[in-house]
Amino acid sequence: MAEPGSREGSKESRGSKEADPLEGIPRSASKMRSASKLKGMPLPERMMLQLPRTGLATDGQLEHLAKAYPAGGQTAMQALLNLMRSGVVDCVIWNRESWVGDSIGSVTGFNGDKLDLMDPVPMPPTGGCNLMLSEGVLEQMLNQLQASVKLNSDRTAVSTQPMEELAKNGSGVPRQVCMLVQRHRFTGEVQRCILDNRQLSIVSRAHSELKKKLGDWLLNKDLPEGERATLTALQQVLHEQSQILQTLSEIKNAADVWPAWLEHMRFYYDENDNTHLLKYGEKVVALGHEYSPPTMLITTPFIHMLRQSYLTAMAEDGTRLLVLVGAPGCGKTGMLKNVGQLLGMLPTTIRLFKQTTTDEAWWKRQILAHKTTGGGSLAPLILSQADRAPEAALEVAMRVAFESDVALCLTMSAGSSDGSRDTTAKTLKEGIFSEATIIDVPEAELKVIAAGQLAAEGLLESETLAAPLGGILESLREECSKQAHYDFGPRTLMQICTQIGVGRKKGQDEKDNISAVVERCTLPKLVQADVPILQRLLNDNFKVEKTLTSPSNAKDDAGRWHCVAENISSITKIEPDCIVLPVPEADESMFFEEFCKMLNRHGSALVRMPGKLSDMTPEELLGTMPKRGEEVKDGVLVQLLRKAMDDHVEPSQLVWVAIMTGNCSPEIWESLHELLNDSGSLNLATGEQLRLKENLRFLFVMAEAGDTSQDTFSRAAVVYTDPAPAK
Repeated sequence: MAEPGSREGSKESRGSKEADPLEGIPRSASKMRSASKLKGMPLPERMMLQLPRTGLATDGQLEHLAKAYPAGGQTAMQALLNLMRSGVVDCVIWNRESWVGDSIGSVTGFNGDKLDLMDPVPMPPTGGCNLMLSEGVLEQMLNQLQASVKLNSDRTAVSTQPMEELAKNGSGVPRQVCMLVQRHRFTGEVQRCILDNRQLSIVSRAHSELKKKLGDWLLNKDLPEGERATLTALQQVLHEQSQILQTLSEIKNAADVWPAWLEHMRFYYDENDNTHLLKYGEKVVALGHEYSPPTMLITTPFIHMLRQSYLTAMAEDGTRLLVLVGAPGCGKTGMLKNVGQLLGMLPTTIRLFKQTTTDEAWWKRQILAHKTTGGGSLAPLILSQADRAPEAALEVAMRVAFESDVALCLTMSAGSSDGSRDTTAKTLKEGIFSEATIIDVPEAELKVIAAGQLAAEGLLESETLAAPLGGILESLREECSKQAHYDFGPRTLMQICTQIGVGRKKGQDEKDNISAVVERCTLPKLVQADVPILQRLLNDNFKVEKTLTSPSNAKDDAGRWHCVAENISSITKIEPDCIVLPVPEADESMFFEEFCKMLNRHGSALVRMPGKLSDMTPEELLGTMPKRGEEVKDGVLVQLLRKAMDDHVEPSQLVWVAIMTGNCSPEIWESLHELLNDSGSLNLATGEQLRLKENLRFLFVMAEAGDTSQDTFSRAAVVYTDPAPAK
């Protein structure tokens, strides 16, 4: 069977217009990119070349950055990397060697991941030009990211250092390399047991011991963010591998174990060629080394199937087009990103709208930038919400993607109350997607996900406690009334599990911790009629004999709003954002009176954004790129955030940003998804990255749910104000 993504002659070499006959053959990153025509060229000639990687930055953006940061430097390089979607969250000045001068020596990725560069990169303008003309410096930076991951992977693959030591921040091993090495080691251990006819329980015991060590380590509340994220990710990989061991152990006939093992994804490192390979069945895939700290998922049977379907679809004889169809908020985009990161690629996501362009030049620019940045023809280019885009735009995107030989993935939503999404999805399936590999996402297996995520948080009884936790959410989904703001799916489950992990204490009954978090996170969002359901489920599953109340149980309106304010405080102990509804205009003053009393009790501050979200465009909210000759003007929200952080510098004081929503369009909410996803920053249109302080809290005040989708509600904590039913 052909190797996925191995179409010969269809790729362009980096930094050259000529085809590279060796493209696709694994080589070290430094050798792969060292032949760039930029090196050694006179400045005027060098600046005539436009790297495909800079295809995501417009001329206007580069001109603006050159004006904003005339001296270049770390901030300028950070802005460029933001525009390139490189996976880097922050650049760090080299501080280990004084002789290298003003250079970037390490970077920080998602969730505090650390990567030391093999060779420091001089910052603009030390590359010989100002920011606008610094393509050479940018190329060197991006090359170093890949080269550093590759060298780190090769070096760590042959290391015998214990995995718990590799996970430490000071080890210099980035998160994605830790995951890869654990997969290498597992493959080797299982194969030795099978070939030597030894019991797989040997591997199981070693896994249990490592899980216990990592779980105990996670009890340390002072762990650096990056270290904690790596330990949690390792626990997720160990859980996945434990599932494989259990499956193999259940096979009675010893002769059938090896064929069954070959149907799982196995990871190998070839020391002779310095190549990292993934194999399953007869397929062999050379893994990439793009810097992309993984966003981990719990591996369910569906995830297994999706990974295999992806590789089949993107093989030489595959459709090269994969479509995921599922309910809003079920994690379609995250699943596809996870597949790409498993392959060592850097996925790109483009969200589609009704106004998505049909301009072929724009699509070529985006797709070429993705291919050269993402890792090649196996890197997923994800077009989300494809059912919203004009068919003409989809047709152009599909044609350009096929001509460019990229792995094109699209997501579509289904299951709207009026059936419109189902109709659109059906039309596209039977129409322009008729030749695609189409996969319908099933309802999430909450108990399976709970088992993996509780294990990732270090709980020793994860398998036992997963059933009641997942069962409570499943029962709430089935038994509760249908409310627009209800979400009892995988995102809510992950939010609960994260708070369970934060709330762990040595010697504490794990069951008590889980029941307390479930109550804290779900009770505030329930309408009064559904509160008894939660009370019964907590009693049935965790023996919690407690009477639960809702805001309307208060004696008067003041008491009701007091309860709402306390619920907001409780539900945001970990979550930085909260949606509260309904708050009709007539009740706003009473709500804010009680909310401010709560803030005063806790010593917190409040700032309010002027106007309503519904009256603004995304550009008015977050800002735009200035035209030539114009001054940069921040959006309303960006101005407010800058001032709030300047005025409130005490890190221990919570600063609440209250935002009146009105009935927002999907475009407005989606412009805020970066905020609702708790990324800790906003990437602005100019290339600047606005860092949000950890003491910021965001309160979205809604008069009613309106047209707000469940996809938005599922990204934040929700508090229902429980008004008296209309007479």
